[in-house]
Amino acid sequence: MSTPSLLSLNSPTDITTTCNTHPLTPTELTTLQTRSSAAKLTAYCPYSRFRVGATILTKNGEYIDGANVENAAYPVGTCAERVAFGKAVTGGSREVGFKALGLSTDGSGDVPASPCGMCRQFIREFCDLDMPIFMFDNDGKFVVAKLEELLPMSFGPEALPPRESLGIGGTVLLASGVWYMWSYIEEGLKYILGEKRKEESFKITNMKGEKEAVKWE
Repeated sequence: MSTPSLLSLNSPTDITTTCNTHPLTPTELTTLQTRSSAAKLTAYCPYSRFRVGATILTKNGEYIDGANVENAAYPVGTCAERVAFGKAVTGGSREVGFKALGLSTDGSGDVPASPCGMCRQFIREFCDLDMPIFMFDNDGKFVVAKLEELLPMSFGPEALPPRESLGIGGTVLLASGVWYMWSYIEEGLKYILGEKRKEESFKITNMKGEKEAVKWE
């Protein structure tokens, strides 16, 4: 994918062109920028000092915000996009569908920061491939790209076989699991009831590091 053109919210031409290309109104576009910028201020990022705000626009016109939350154990932190989509999905908006995503960071430069690879895959789980993602900087500049452009040849839920296709195999697998579970329970009951307590012995290591045979009493 080539680098998208850098656009400006201060340019009526850029706004008109963007809204004609992607099914958004100028108000929706500017709202994505203002809300994601406000969400950025709620970020918890004492380690990177890199604030990110995310705002989702649902297909029924609702806006859902999120910000990055870091952790002293670095891998445990969560990006703004995943915070926002976590709220949206658990709040019932997945059934409605998502129309657009706006991201705001503190950076200013040639191209605003884009979602990390993990977030792109996370977004892919819930959104149409042609959903636009708007990336804003501090100066009113932005770029826009469709999800399929940020994550080409992506893997999604439709790549997995439907559960119905498992057929009897799935039923057999479940039945086997239940049978094995009952087998363990049955063996445990035999020990408790004394049927096998004296039938088996095993080796253990005592405090001196010596091997000694121990029988069930």
